[in-house]
Amino acid sequence: MTILDPERPAFYLHADSDWKELASCKGIDPAVFHPTRGEIEVQRRALAICNGIPAKHRKAGTPPCPVRDQCLAFALSLPPSVDLAGIYGGKTHRERLIVRRKKLGNTRPRPECGTTSGFNYHRHNGEVPCQPCRDAEKRRVTSKEQTNEA
Repeated sequence: MTILDPERPAFYLHADSDWKELASCKGIDPAVFHPTRGEIEVQRRALAICNGIPAKHRKAGTPPCPVRDQCLAFALSLPPSVDLAGIYGGKTHRERLIVRRKKLGNTRPRPECGTTSGFNYHRHNGEVPCQPCRDAEKRRVTSKEQTNEA
C-alpha cells in the first residue's frame, strides 16, 4: 500500500489537475488536511475549508471550495492500493471509503443461510430472517448464555 507524502496534497501528483490552482486549500499548510488521530479541531478546520461554513454559524458564512468535487473525484479515481490519508474533496478517508463502496454496490457475497451472519444480513436488510438463520441465532444466544453462567 502506498502512502502519499502528507507534505504535499496528493492532487499535486496528478499531471492533469489545473483545477488545483483554484482550490481553497492552496497556500495552507498541508498538515491541516492530514490530522493525526485525536486532532478533532484540526480535522474540523480542514472540513470547513473544503465544505464551507454555513451563514448560520458565522455572520457572513464561507462558501465551499470551488473545486471540491474535482478533488473528491481525483481521490476516488486513485487505485485502492493507494492510501489517501487525510481530507480530500471535503471528505475524510473513512467517508471516501463509504462513497467508493456505494458506487461499487454491495461487493460482498451474501452470507449463507443457517448462520448467524445470515441472520444479521436478513436483519440489516429489513427482512424477516428465515428459519435456518433464526435457529443459528438461537444456538448462538444459548451458547453465550451457557458461557456466562459458567
